[in-house]
Amino acid sequence: MKPIWIILVTIVLSGCSTLSGSIGTGAAAGGAAGALIGNQSGSGSQRGKQTLQGAAIGAGIGALIGYAAHVGKTEKQKNEAQIKIGNTEQNAPSLSSPKIRRIWVPAEIQGEKYIDGHYMYVIEKTSAWTQ
Repeated sequence: MKPIWIILVTIVLSGCSTLSGSIGTGAAAGGAAGALIGNQSGSGSQRGKQTLQGAAIGAGIGALIGYAAHVGKTEKQKNEAQIKIGNTEQNAPSLSSPKIRRIWVPAEIQGEKYIDGHYMYVIEKTSAWTQ
């Protein structure tokens, strides 16, 4: 029983930098925990079935938690990077947004060609440096 807990804690505490790694780690930890709980709650001939059900449910929940943890970690890293950039380059100029006009061009037939309706974008004012 104790080796299962050691493996479970090792899986949970190991960090992953990729989305698939985070989901995989969450699914593995959840599956192991679910299998353990299902095995302990089952009795007799139902023990194997409940172990599999517990593993499947735990893996699904663990994958969701791994996904949520990865997304939260990624957003936190982005915010920290923006804060660092903002603090180190206080006097740096920034770029203004360009002014762009969107024009709908209706469908038309030109000789043997059919041109489907689409948008055309025109830059009316380019971006510029601001202080």
